[in-house]
Amino acid sequence: MVQLRATISQEFPSRSADLSSLGWDCLTEGNGLVIRRQGYNHHKTANAIRVYQVSAPCAQAIRSLRMELSQYTPARDLLLRLDGTDAAGVRDSQNAELWSMALKQSTGDRKARPHSARA
Repeated sequence: MVQLRATISQEFPSRSADLSSLGWDCLTEGNGLVIRRQGYNHHKTANAIRVYQVSAPCAQAIRSLRMELSQYTPARDLLLRLDGTDAAGVRDSQNAELWSMALKQSTGDRKARPHSARA
């Protein structure tokens, strides 16, 4: 899941919360990544729903992760937080922190942010 965060972040500057809120069915047939940024199950603004075109390799990575995860958990509302339980949220937060630390170490920039990985 950390690798998927990195893969998506290389496609476009994405904030950690955007990735955490990705729905299970976040891909369109044409490889559009649908981001529905929510706060307590309500869309924050009219700009909370966005679609980014991702490359075929990125879309395949997302589909592969979904296929792998579907073998382990029946309840899947969110791609990276699965059923949205506290335990799933903690794991997702830990994965986001690992990606952030890896980005800072690999770039040598202590202020590097995941949503500016392409900068």
